[in-house]
Amino acid sequence: MKPMSRTRSQASGSLTSRICRILVANLLGMALLTAGVPTSSAASVAAHFAEPTAMTVSGNNLYVVNTSSNSVTQIDAASGDIKGEFGGTRLRMDSPVAIVVALSRVWVANFGNDSVTEWKVGSNSGNVLSGSKFGFSQPQSIIYEGGFLWVANLHSSTITIISATTLKARILDIGSDGCLSPTALEYSSGTVWATCSQSNSLLGLSSANLKVKSFVGGSGGRLFGPGPILQVGKNLWVANVASSSVSRFDVTGGTRARLSCEVRDGFATPESFAFSGTNIYVANMLGHSVAILPSIGCQQTGLRHLVSTFLREPDALGVIGSSLFVADAQAQDVVEFSTISLKVIRVIH
Repeated sequence: MKPMSRTRSQASGSLTSRICRILVANLLGMALLTAGVPTSSAASVAAHFAEPTAMTVSGNNLYVVNTSSNSVTQIDAASGDIKGEFGGTRLRMDSPVAIVVALSRVWVANFGNDSVTEWKVGSNSGNVLSGSKFGFSQPQSIIYEGGFLWVANLHSSTITIISATTLKARILDIGSDGCLSPTALEYSSGTVWATCSQSNSLLGLSSANLKVKSFVGGSGGRLFGPGPILQVGKNLWVANVASSSVSRFDVTGGTRARLSCEVRDGFATPESFAFSGTNIYVANMLGHSVAILPSIGCQQTGLRHLVSTFLREPDALGVIGSSLFVADAQAQDVVEFSTISLKVIRVIH
């Protein structure tokens, strides 16, 4: 789930309010691991980012979504150089919140005007998908799998499935299956999973026949305002934005997917996941840190938090090689950390 940003706070009434997130931040009580200092100063004015709230990796490139400026910034991860900025009236971006790159194309979900913008990598022109044919209604998440785009529509509790080649669309009413206000999507071994923030549940759909394979309810506090989702091996990790916790499910049982364990200590509005080696990284937005979880389990043993003076509202994560990139919505920059030393390599403005 993306943050209750300054551009979307009124429109996203079903999401956790920013005031609640601030209160959740007071729950922090874990010892923190402090990172080193960067090689460049973060004092300069951020020129290329405006409330970066989403990020994706493609090859050696980072694509960062700027929700406030209605644009996307492309970064060369090796050099830290800005390779391009995309947006403006031609591409009709409006409060973009999610992005995916596949088939040498970029797709961006626009929460503000119920549309998806697409363009070819390296091109300044693009196409805008909108209208009743696609049924977008506050699109919140977008993924690509097997020739199709899957778009989660927060307001209408639907998923729009679009052929990447023909642009033919099909709209699934997942609200009737008990999934209200889908906020994030993830693909895992023939199943597309959706977190359902309003119904506190997790829905698994067959990518082949689009039928429901699994439904996991959040009774007992196991899921509360679920948002970001990540698949690692046989486990599915879910960040609960409302309860500032992380849940883990074993999905190998298909329809018998069950909660394995839960971590609560030290989280305050988890907003994004990334995976590298044996560690899962969680952007801990109002905790001003990045949580580091062992992928073998979510018990408290070994749980650490990566902290730096350059992290104010870490919101989106990406990993390339041995580098962890953190987009900070408040500082309006991207901080690169070494996943080995956990020290800051550079701050990209």
